[in-house]
Amino acid sequence: MDYLAYGEYLEMGGDKTLPVDDFRATARDMKQRIDYYTFKRLNFEDEETKTEVKSCIFDMVQEAIKDIWKSENMSTNIASETVGRHSVSYKTFGVAEVKEIEKAKDKALYEIIKRYFGLSGAMYKGVSK
Repeated sequence: MDYLAYGEYLEMGGDKTLPVDDFRATARDMKQRIDYYTFKRLNFEDEETKTEVKSCIFDMVQEAIKDIWKSENMSTNIASETVGRHSVSYKTFGVAEVKEIEKAKDKALYEIIKRYFGLSGAMYKGVSK
């Protein structure tokens, strides 16, 4: 079951340049993250919950593709540029930098889920009576 279809994503104002296959892969990852952090406790019989999940996935996809477009924009990754006999050097990232970027992305996505479902009880990890 898709929590958010590509057509719904576009109707909500999503990026029309995002290919449908990339959207599906990203939305599937976001669905898995929501299920993981909410322990699959969300009640999809409730229309309000369905709407919240769709909005959450929309925000998460927007956050995820924001980083993709940044990394593909090579002008932001230029380390140096020489004009005579034109030469361009690009920044390279080591393992530590890549891990930091991934950690920041994971935190941003978790914060989006927490914003939508943090007070619902679905993310509660403790024991209830």
